[in-house]
Amino acid sequence: MGFRDLFICIVLLASCGGALGQNSYRCVDDGLNLDVVHSDPEAFYISMDMDPRGNLYVGGRDAVYLFEADGEGGFKARRTITMLPQHT
Repeated sequence: MGFRDLFICIVLLASCGGALGQNSYRCVDDGLNLDVVHSDPEAFYISMDMDPRGNLYVGGRDAVYLFEADGEGGFKARRTITMLPQHT
């Protein structure tokens, strides 16, 4: 595939809404469920870790967040644990 063909494919995908975006997540395995925990166009999440209680810790460019398990298979609202220097 040449550069021209690749460029055309990218333009077509973007114009048709086929490009990856926050509203385009889907699960390809019918046996699994996909739940979006949080979406924020201003945040850039870099890493995630979960503790044995099911709490989700998320690191971003300038903050570390906590999504506490709600005991019902979901999470409570995002809570900021600490702020970091920008682009850390």
